[in-house]
Amino acid sequence: MPAFAPIFDRSSTRKQASLTIKRARRFSVQVALRYRVRTEKRWRSGVTKNIGMSGILFLAEQVEEPSTHIEMRLALPMELSGESGAELICRGRVVRVVQLNNGESLPALASTISHYRFVRP
Repeated sequence: MPAFAPIFDRSSTRKQASLTIKRARRFSVQVALRYRVRTEKRWRSGVTKNIGMSGILFLAEQVEEPSTHIEMRLALPMELSGESGAELICRGRVVRVVQLNNGESLPALASTISHYRFVRP
């Protein structure tokens, strides 16, 4: 499935077309996760805010710089995995640090998901 779909803007000239990038569907899921910088041994704790096919937004113990490669482990709820107790192990890269406007004191990290696997009980 393509990451984008052409959308024709009929409000402007007939021959002008605009291209709109479709964002992957996000699931608002709050589950505990563990993450670490891939070059470190120490795991840190976090909590997901939302998860999509291409990335995760989560509250983190500390700020990591964009482009930092990380590993993440989280137990997925049955609605997402289809099985109780399934754990997602994935690798990704921090793409941005987000300051949430809901009074959270912890930083939120947005990370890609580049590789993943499920571990079933």
